[in-house]
Amino acid sequence: MENLNEKEIIQNNRKKHNLKKIDTKEIRNSVLINNTYYAFKNSFLLGFNPIYNLVYLGIVVAIYFTEYNLLFGALIIGYLIYLYLFVTSIGKRSRKAYNEYLEDKMLNIYNKELAILNFVPENVDYQSIRLIEVSGVNYENAKYNLIKVAFSLKADGIISLSSSSSSTSHVVGVKDSKVETVHKSVVYMQGMAIKLN
Repeated sequence: MENLNEKEIIQNNRKKHNLKKIDTKEIRNSVLINNTYYAFKNSFLLGFNPIYNLVYLGIVVAIYFTEYNLLFGALIIGYLIYLYLFVTSIGKRSRKAYNEYLEDKMLNIYNKELAILNFVPENVDYQSIRLIEVSGVNYENAKYNLIKVAFSLKADGIISLSSSSSSTSHVVGVKDSKVETVHKSVVYMQGMAIKLN
């Protein structure tokens, strides 16, 4: 009977702190199923406006009917090189954009499920995975990096979160006795990634 009450206390504390087991593999699979590369590549191609190609071809045709035959040949060769580079590089660019899109979708879903606490909860059964230390140019960027690392560790939560920031200023002299000040700030975050038992 005492063991049952202990489990109930642990469950109640999990709910109280919004801690729950997160299946990162299921998040990854659902995002991959709902977002195929073929559909993304077609939408990626829609971003390129064919009007630019038509304008370029119009210029080439206009030059063809003038006295500049050498320029016409150079423009045709240049356009063919452009077309070749465009077709061969579009697969690489769209694949990179697709991977970034998928990662962003997965992290958005994971962020909604992940509990980030700035304290250590009591009466919660968990194992510590690793202390995560990240930085970013602002708070949102540092938090995104924290979530990205937690996702790769398959963490169910982050506890004992702390953050700090530092700022530096550089005074730079330029022409005509003008002085510029360049400010640079960095936000540091650290927290313990945990896995619930």
